[in-house]
Amino acid sequence: MRKRLLIALAIFAAAFVLNAVLTSSGYFPDPDSFYHAKMAELMTRTPGVRDFPWLTETVFADAYVDHHWGYHLLLVPFVAALGSVEGIQLATLILASLVPAAAFLLVASWGSTRVGAVAGLLLLLNNPFGFRINLAKAPAFSVLFVLMAIAAIDRKKPFVLALLAALYVWSYNGWPLFFIIAGSYAAASLIEAAVAAGPPALRRLATWRAALSPLVAISTGTLVALVANPYFPDNVRFSWLHIVQIGIIGFKDKIGVGGEWYPTDPLALVAQSSFVFGFLLAGIVALVVAAGVTQGRVFRDAASARERRRALWLTVLAVGFFVLAARSRRNVEYFVPFATLAAAALVVFATRLVSAADWRKFFDVFLRLRLWQRVPIFVALAFLIPLILFRDLRSLKNDFDTGIPSSKYSGAAAWLEANAPEGAILWHNDWDDFPYFFLHTTRVRYLVGLDPSFMYVRNKEKYWQWVRETRGEGEDRIGREMARDFGAAYAFVDSDHEELAARFAADHEMTEVYRDADGIIYALPSGTAQ
Repeated sequence: MRKRLLIALAIFAAAFVLNAVLTSSGYFPDPDSFYHAKMAELMTRTPGVRDFPWLTETVFADAYVDHHWGYHLLLVPFVAALGSVEGIQLATLILASLVPAAAFLLVASWGSTRVGAVAGLLLLLNNPFGFRINLAKAPAFSVLFVLMAIAAIDRKKPFVLALLAALYVWSYNGWPLFFIIAGSYAAASLIEAAVAAGPPALRRLATWRAALSPLVAISTGTLVALVANPYFPDNVRFSWLHIVQIGIIGFKDKIGVGGEWYPTDPLALVAQSSFVFGFLLAGIVALVVAAGVTQGRVFRDAASARERRRALWLTVLAVGFFVLAARSRRNVEYFVPFATLAAAALVVFATRLVSAADWRKFFDVFLRLRLWQRVPIFVALAFLIPLILFRDLRSLKNDFDTGIPSSKYSGAAAWLEANAPEGAILWHNDWDDFPYFFLHTTRVRYLVGLDPSFMYVRNKEKYWQWVRETRGEGEDRIGREMARDFGAAYAFVDSDHEELAARFAADHEMTEVYRDADGIIYALPSGTAQ
């Protein structure tokens, strides 16, 4: 156990150093990070934000639900000690570095320290996964919960699993993921029982009780947390909106949403995760060899039932989340660890019943090769592995180096903080402008943010009216129109919308009050607001 902890600590330290280098620019590739930093700052003064007046045209204006409440609580001590920006950066660095170390400990608990080390290193060096968990938002936090849930299910710890489910509901609105994990486990358990003992096994109550126990534990913890929730009952309605209407059904075919909701090219995902797919292929080959050596006994042996069930369970999850990742980029953060764990489980399962002598026989084909025949293989591997690593890490470094500085819109926000009346509404031309302003000032109100779907589902007519205005369409006196339609006292146009800026400048009822490299603030005609 001590050896495992030392290896886990070494993996954490390596991950911490690597992630610190990759994210050393201090930039945020995702606008949501600004929102999370500010929420943690607000929660240093109160443990839960109940009223959220800052998004006047979204569902949050009617009833606010902090669907990252537990995550924001976790950030509070970091933000309180270091400030909002540096605090969330350090917290993210620690969480992202814990993930490969936790994956190592999970796989090592299956009986193979070496396979666990491979799994941890693969997660550490994966490009799309590394990008997602190093974002200053909840992915790394969520993946850690997932790894703990897998461990609790595998070790048959229903009370721990129920507690994890409750904490997950309070922390992150991705709680249906636990049901997918437990449902896959139930299916794998029933299939394994039927294959190993025959169909009569499915008529035994004990078989069903063991298969469904994790679902019962998760259901209990989830129900308790949904009801014993600071945002109940609004959190239940919001979960339906966020998980079903936005997450499953989606609006990406109707409106422009965040990039993480759009599909991933499956071939690109394979190329970007080549080491993980190589590990998965190795696991499949190992299983085929084990099946041949044992003449199929590996699929029936009672002593390997747990390993067999685990391998099937995680493989089902890996395949399912590969499909989901192809549908939505945000699922990459789950597919990669599931695929890595599935590969590790296949290797552990395959090697359980095959002796070292039998494995040597399998590799005799390679060992019998002459030196001149082996050299090209070693040279190819020695060339390809560093090349792929360099490609992936350089791409990952570039993603963070070209991110968004924490000072974005700080000048415009400072002007608003000093000059705008408390509660004045700022019209802005992009939905992702909100978090940049929100980090620097809460004095004024904004229209839409976090996801345009939150505005679209509340009032489609107003959403399309806002879209038309962002395109410079509508009435000649656009300033009067914005003030009338949204009660706005000011309008902000960023430096990327030159045509819209020209339209604003041509409206003589709009008065320019602030300008910098990021954009321009105009005062709108008074007396025309709602």
